[in-house]
Amino acid sequence: EEQVMNTLAKEQIKNLSKFGGAPDEDVIKWIQDMEAVFDRAQ
Repeated sequence: EEQVMNTLAKEQIKNLSKFGGAPDEDVIKWIQDMEAVFDRAQ
């Protein structure tokens, strides 16, 4: 399970790089998506 979380986190970190100069809404949505992913994983 810890390995799954590790993999999920790495994937999300890769996705974060896409938000270089993105509008704030996209960043907020990304954070909400991250929270949802971690909630499901727990």
